[in-house]
Amino acid sequence: MYKFTLSIFFYFVILTNLVAQRIDYDNSSKWFMGFNIGATWQTTDVKNQTNIGYGLTLGRSFNYDYGKRISFDLRARYLRGFWYGQDYDTTSLANYTGNALNDYKDDLGFSVNNFQADVHRLGFELVLHANRFREKTGWDPYIFGGIGFTWHQTFGDLYANDSSFLPYNYNPDELGTAYINNTIDKIYDTPLDGSNQYDYRVNFMPSLGFGIGYQIGKRVTLGLEHKSTFTRIDDFDGFAAESKYRDIYHYTSAYLQVRFKGRNTSNFNNQTENSDCDKPKVKFIRPNSATIESIINDYTVIAEVKNSVNASDIMLLHNGVSQTNCSFNDATNRLECNVQLAVGVNNFELIAKNVCGSVTKSASVNFLNCVKPIVNFSNQIPSGTSVRTPIINLEASIQNANNVQEIRLTQNNVLVNSGTFNQITGTYNTNIVLTPGINTFTLTTTNPCGTASETITINYQACIPPSIALVNPQTSGTSVSNASFAFSANIQNAGSTILFTHNGKPQTNYNFNSVTGLLNSTLNLAQGINT
Repeated sequence: MYKFTLSIFFYFVILTNLVAQRIDYDNSSKWFMGFNIGATWQTTDVKNQTNIGYGLTLGRSFNYDYGKRISFDLRARYLRGFWYGQDYDTTSLANYTGNALNDYKDDLGFSVNNFQADVHRLGFELVLHANRFREKTGWDPYIFGGIGFTWHQTFGDLYANDSSFLPYNYNPDELGTAYINNTIDKIYDTPLDGSNQYDYRVNFMPSLGFGIGYQIGKRVTLGLEHKSTFTRIDDFDGFAAESKYRDIYHYTSAYLQVRFKGRNTSNFNNQTENSDCDKPKVKFIRPNSATIESIINDYTVIAEVKNSVNASDIMLLHNGVSQTNCSFNDATNRLECNVQLAVGVNNFELIAKNVCGSVTKSASVNFLNCVKPIVNFSNQIPSGTSVRTPIINLEASIQNANNVQEIRLTQNNVLVNSGTFNQITGTYNTNIVLTPGINTFTLTTTNPCGTASETITINYQACIPPSIALVNPQTSGTSVSNASFAFSANIQNAGSTILFTHNGKPQTNYNFNSVTGLLNSTLNLAQGINT
């Protein structure tokens, strides 16, 4: 299953690099045929082993036309494949209710289950497509459900394919992948529960699935699809035991779908199509892409329409309503319509016709009824301020922001995620831990109509209190016998002022080295205590 999933991934990489082709409803038949190949896997009582299956589909599309939101297919499916399972641990047969494993139940009391299910399926499916999305993008997401009959036989590899033809004598102390693969011969020749040697079982089974295709040509689609079939039985894997779950088998595939070439039958005024007749050619000039955005509601739709007889054969629909405020210039083939946009997505369909057929083009404009945001830091901490506290509160006023997800604050180009925003008052607050030196803050707000930002700087000057350590004397209360005393102390983080007193009198006869922090002074001591 891993290898198949990897293959599917590379298939999608290639698929998304192909160029989508415009769907040609007029020249494509509603009948189609599909071919598929993929992985077979299962959800049963036995561990899955992925294998390969293949099949084909044949069907017809309905409501498959220009501008239709939803289309649907009715299709028949044939699926052929083998589903495998192999356990690598023992399965108790205490509650086993079938017959095929009785030799194991009697001799060992357990089995190491395996099976091969040989499957043919004929089904009938209803498929729902997002038709307008496919028309615009080339992508075709869809879901489907089906009913049908499955012809299946389930065989097991239970006996050694040698002269003994005895059940495998599994050693429960040595079980594992290598042991099992070396023990069994992978010859599935024993009918398991519910099956017999020669006849297929036939069961009615429903299925559900989903898929996505990509239009690579006017009539060709490549895609991926998954379907799950609900067996409504518990012995699809040949193991019948008490269980509240029924077996399910799955098919994940890649497919190629081709529509048959159709004949253009579009006409007006009951006139038959002429091979030399040109249908209208329609191109939107404004909007100039499938979907654009606008912040004004007074909008002019401009299009080029060729091969149309007159203005009455041209119609612009705005959200399904025909527009009358339009003008068409025959000389330039230019159509202009003034419309008032509604808030949100405005869908336009331009339809032009002549005796040879009709053409519909679609576009949309998303009207954003909003204004650009406004951002202002509060002046409680003006830009360029120097502070000594390591934590500050930043406050800002923000207008026209919808939520905090539209607000982005950076500190020295690093995103800050701790802010709160009151949408009612427009106040943004956050507590910030500063780094020593210059801190640059940029507050940016973006809404669908634009972006606004403001930047301030704050200088954090970290302040460390001074410290004093005696050098000579090393401790207070020292006694000396000489009146001349070399006093020294070590001062760290000194400011601009040092006050040095001897017995209460300020001293000036000292030296202080600001690099080493060493203060030296020679004092004449008085008899007795000197402070």
